[in-house]
Amino acid sequence: MAAPMSLQRYLTLLIWLCLLPLLALGLSLAVDHVHDVNRDSAESATRLALSAAALVDRSLEARQGALQVLAASPAAQDPARLTDLRDQAVAYAQALGTHVGLVDLQGQLQMSSHVAPGQPLPRLNTPEGVSALAQAQRSGKPAVGDLFPSPVSGRPLVALAAPVLHAGNVGALLL
Repeated sequence: MAAPMSLQRYLTLLIWLCLLPLLALGLSLAVDHVHDVNRDSAESATRLALSAAALVDRSLEARQGALQVLAASPAAQDPARLTDLRDQAVAYAQALGTHVGLVDLQGQLQMSSHVAPGQPLPRLNTPEGVSALAQAQRSGKPAVGDLFPSPVSGRPLVALAAPVLHAGNVGALLL
């Protein structure tokens, strides 16, 4: 026959039986809190990513609008006024922090705000992925391309291209 349980052992077991639901409740509340914190963090990260994307979109729209104004200027329309166009491109670069280049339809830079006048200008490489120049040339509208290395500085860039129209046709591109 089993030995009778002592009072101390009985009370200890009873206390543990009373504490087990409280421990289970505490554990479930802790797990729930961790899930809430993770969900809040994920929602904050999503909001932050959406805000950053909207900021980038607004920045690109501002640069694209300014590039369109530059492409419509008389200096961009007349190849004899490359010096005037370069002066305007330098002002664009100072105001917006990005350089501007005039590219012919074969991909040869004709002018760059990043390179001093008279210096040799490189031919642009065709980037892998979406080419802003090809899109703008095809559509006759401004375009944004994929990231590519700059042929002048070697830094990674996202190209914005705006067509320079001559008699309604794309004659060159501002990059």
